[in-house]
Amino acid sequence: MKIQKIVFIFITALCIFILSACFSPWVGDEGQITFNFGDSARSFVNWDREKNNLSYEITLKSPGMSDIVRTFPSTGGSITVLPGTYSVTIKARDNNTLKGYGLTSGIDVKAGFHTAVSLEIHSAVEVGNFDQLNNALELMDENGISFNNPDIRDSRKLYIFITNDIDGFNNGEPSLLVVLGNKILISEKNVTIKGTRIIIDGFDFPTTFSLGMPGMEGTIIIRGIEEGFGAPLVSLFDAEFYMYDGVTLTNHYNNDNFGILEGVVRVSGQFFMYGGTIEKNKSLVGGGVSVGMDGIFEMHGGTISSNIAGESGGGICVNSNGTFIMYGGVVYGTDDPGLANISVDDGDSLINYGVAIYGNGLPILPATLNFSNNTIRGRR
Repeated sequence: MKIQKIVFIFITALCIFILSACFSPWVGDEGQITFNFGDSARSFVNWDREKNNLSYEITLKSPGMSDIVRTFPSTGGSITVLPGTYSVTIKARDNNTLKGYGLTSGIDVKAGFHTAVSLEIHSAVEVGNFDQLNNALELMDENGISFNNPDIRDSRKLYIFITNDIDGFNNGEPSLLVVLGNKILISEKNVTIKGTRIIIDGFDFPTTFSLGMPGMEGTIIIRGIEEGFGAPLVSLFDAEFYMYDGVTLTNHYNNDNFGILEGVVRVSGQFFMYGGTIEKNKSLVGGGVSVGMDGIFEMHGGTISSNIAGESGGGICVNSNGTFIMYGGVVYGTDDPGLANISVDDGDSLINYGVAIYGNGLPILPATLNFSNNTIRGRR
């Protein structure tokens, strides 16, 4: 009987131990992340003057887990989380006014370990109408400080969050947006911009413009001028242009009949397409993209579909001394009738007068003959 009692006590204790392991995490089952908003935020406009007045909203994301949102003062702080790999975004606010934004990924948290993270915070602004968007893209922040000062441009970038649909028409006439400096246009909502063209101007100093970014939660649709306008929807001059998933350039009719400013995206710089869609546009040459002299178009992802060229290059036209390199994505041709780019003369999906190759160095053979009516798919 004594032995049975001892066995019963042992089994009972073992059950309690197992239940405790299931429902009450032991010390070390979680990890800790400490956030620092110190010197790493020097690229933030007016950081030294404003940092103590701001609150910092941290959002942590990890696959299979619910988002974690916390707010810290300027001195930073710590948070205890389950083990995993996290991405982090930060929004710095002065009351309800967005002032700064930063993000990082690949933060590995292990049980029982402490991880310190210094986040780089860049200037940010929220825009809800055309004038606000124009001011943010062109020159200044709300304090009148230029983001294009040659002494600071390498460390400056401005995140521009679109909060509402934006209409650029003024008394029925389309407007013009000029991008200067290092600007990133993103949205956490589904928004549409219409009634405006975009010029990315890198003539005077380095200019980089990003439409979207990896992992953008919202979508941005830029609707062109369907009635016709004698210029591209996006013109790129001696600058860099990046495009990501969630962005659509559509419904623009470039009715320049002289072939001087052809294309719906005109590349006289470097265009890196990592995602998104260029669709349902029209132009005399280059119904989707026209790569100008010394222009470079690298396609890493996304789709170019349902565009029309009045002469050649329904999807893409590569002009003399232009270069198109395809690492991924799809340029549709007659193999996919519902999505096909169409050219009245030559090159439904692509016509090439310059250089057109896959990322592995192989030429896109149909295009080298100035005739390509088949769908072209990138080779990874």
